Formats: sequence, structure tokens, C-alpha cells
Amino acid sequence: MSIIEAIESAGVVGCGGAGFPSAVKLDNKAEILIVNAAECEPLLYSDYWAMVRHPELLIRGAELAAQALNARKKYIGIKEKRTDLLDLYRAKADGRFEVISLRDVYPAGDEHMLTHEATGRVPPHGGLPLHVGVVVHNVITLQQIAEAVDEGKPVTSRYVTIAGAVADPLVVEAPLGTPVSMLIELAGGATIPEYAVLEGGAMMGKRVETAEPVKKTSAGFLVLPPNNPALTDASLDIHKIALIARSVCDQCYYCTEMCPRRIIGHAIEPHKIMRQIAFNLETDKDATSFAHFCCECGACSLYACPQLISPRRVIQWLKERTSPPSEEETENFRPSPVINENSKIPTPRLEARLGLTPYKVRARFHEEFLHPAEMVLPLDQHFGTPSEPLVRPGQSVAAGELIARRPADTLGANLHAPLAGEVIAVNDSIRIQTLG
Repeated sequence: MSIIEAIESAGVVGCGGAGFPSAVKLDNKAEILIVNAAECEPLLYSDYWAMVRHPELLIRGAELAAQALNARKKYIGIKEKRTDLLDLYRAKADGRFEVISLRDVYPAGDEHMLTHEATGRVPPHGGLPLHVGVVVHNVITLQQIAEAVDEGKPVTSRYVTIAGAVADPLVVEAPLGTPVSMLIELAGGATIPEYAVLEGGAMMGKRVETAEPVKKTSAGFLVLPPNNPALTDASLDIHKIALIARSVCDQCYYCTEMCPRRIIGHAIEPHKIMRQIAFNLETDKDATSFAHFCCECGACSLYACPQLISPRRVIQWLKERTSPPSEEETENFRPSPVINENSKIPTPRLEARLGLTPYKVRARFHEEFLHPAEMVLPLDQHFGTPSEPLVRPGQSVAAGELIARRPADTLGANLHAPLAGEVIAVNDSIRIQTLG
């Protein structure tokens, strides 16, 4: 079985958030592979502990990915504050890869920014790092690639952080389908009487219920007060934003100045978009169309704006209602980096702005592997088409058994049973009652 076939069979997808099928991403040719070890979302330590505990697995995964891509250079980007990781991986480099020290800024792990930081290259508007000869892969994804190729091991679990307002912040290797409520209990419970949960991180995460299951893309879950800015921003009504913008947006330009894609030269200008939405202007079509290249990192909304308006929410709304610029419209725009180091957002300041400083504790690693009584496995926990179920209610399944497959000729991923058990329901998820 080839490297690509083994990765596809194991159901490996990007663990950094998007869940793009890794076999498709590696079925290309690229000059450079970058290992994204920035872990730039505040309070998350999943990648950190994966790197501490399994360095050889990460290095092996990077070698396999580079082999598939025919890449001649490998970089690994680690934040300068992670001195233990920098020392560890520099000692293990042995000429096989180059370690890059990254500033502790947000969003250091954005693949466009990381590509520029490592190579000086800038992906084109609407493009990917692949368009400039680069592929970026997450730490845990590469470890899963090594396990898939060398051991034939499918993806059935992942490292997950549970942090924020909990008694004992931790990272645990959780079977896919484990409910958040079990993680909160494992972390000693919430330390506040009323709370909400964010999946993925304070900046780009989404609010979920405590019954939400761990998925292939679940880097972490944050327990936070319901009035935390990270939670309230996501719930802002677009019409309310327009009214507020009309009243208080003073066109200060901070949202544009601190946009990470703008910093590397992309034609994204959130302040012009806010001006349009506030006054129903139709004059600047470029500002609207180029908003499609926004990475939705939240820097404009949760850090830059002094009036607490949300350019990101406006851009998300526009993306649903407008078309991106055509190839002819973008060909005249060549990214020209206008790097201003002062425009990059220091993580400690971001944490303070989001009210996260009281929860700034290095999550410990929980050694015991979890065994939930029931697992819920969504069929769409990846980018592309949902998986096709291969099981029915009442059927017994073994740990690691293929229970849903990628539909033929589509972008998708296989899904395997994390633990042995009995299937009790199949709809848009597969629900399994575990044995033991």
C-alpha cells in the first residue's frame, strides 16, 4: 500500500481545524513541507504535549509527508516561548529539518503567515501555500500519518485540551465521540456556576453544548463565562452591528492594520467593509469581493476594534451573499508584504483582552486513556462530503473497524470505531454503546 493509500484508508484529516483530507493534500508535488507547531490559540496545549511525548513519531510523519510530496526542504515552526520544544527538536534535527523560532503572536499558525515566515513567499489571493511550492501540516496530523503508514492504525482518538474555568486544566487522549461533559468532569468540573463551552479556541472556536463529541478536528474545549467576548462576538446580530457601526465606527483603520492577511500583502480592508455596511454603500466592489480571502481569525473583531464592533461577523455575512472576485480581477493584485511587527498581536495582550489571563495555566497531561460509556461519531467531521455509514443499529463493532467510508469520487474521509461496542443509532452520526 502506498503512503497516500494508507493515509486515505486510515481516515487522516487535518487536525488544525479545517479537517481537509490529508491524502488529497499530500497527493501533490511541493518543494517545501512546513510542520505547523505554532499552536497559536490561547490556552491550548494539545500539540505541545503531542510533541513532548512523541517526537520521533512527528519526525517520521514529516519524513513520510515530504516523501509523498517529493519535498526537498522541511521546516518546523515553534514559538520562541516553547524553549523546551526548541531545544528538543534542534537536538533531533540532525540535518533532516530546520527549526524556526516564531514570535509569540496571533495568529502565528495561520498557514499563509507561516509560509511567509519560513520561506518569504506569499500565497496568491484565493490561493494556497501549494501555489508557491509549500504544504503546511499540523503536528498531530503528521503523527497520525506515521501511525497509518507504519502500523496501519486508523484515526480513532486525538489529544484534546480542556481548559478555562475548570479546576484542573488538562490534555487527554480522548476517543472520538467522547462527550465534552466527560472531559469537564475529568478536569475537576467548572469553577464558575454558569458557563458556556467553546470548541476549537477562543478566537476561532464555536459555541457547543456539553453533549458535543470529540471529533477529528477538536483541538480543545474552553469553559468560559457566558459573557466572555469570545462567546458574545459570535452571537452578534448583523443588523445590530450595522447600527452600531453607523453610530460609533470612526474609521480608525486598526482592523485593517492588524489583519494578518493584510500584513502579508493581501487586499483585505475591513474598515472599508464596515463603512459600506454602516451606510449601505455600493461604491467599493473590490473591498466586498476581496473579503472572501479573509481567514476569519477574529483579530479585527476581538482585538483591533476599540468599539467592540465585529468586522469578522460582517465579512462572514457578506461571504454568504456575494461572489468572490474572478481570476481576471485578482490577477492584477500581487501580494506585497507590508510587514509591521508592531501590528502583530502579542499573545499575552490578546489573552488579557479576552479575559483569559486568570485561566492561563499550562494544562497537564492526563495519562489514563478514556473509556466513555457511549460515543457519538458525526459523519461530517471533515471537509467535504459526509461519510457513508456501513453499519446498522444492533450491530457489534470492533475497535478500529471501518464503520463509514468516503463516498466514491468525492472529497471525504473514512471513519472507524474508536472502541468495541454496539451500534444503537445511525443518522447523521453513528452512536455506539461501548463494551466494558
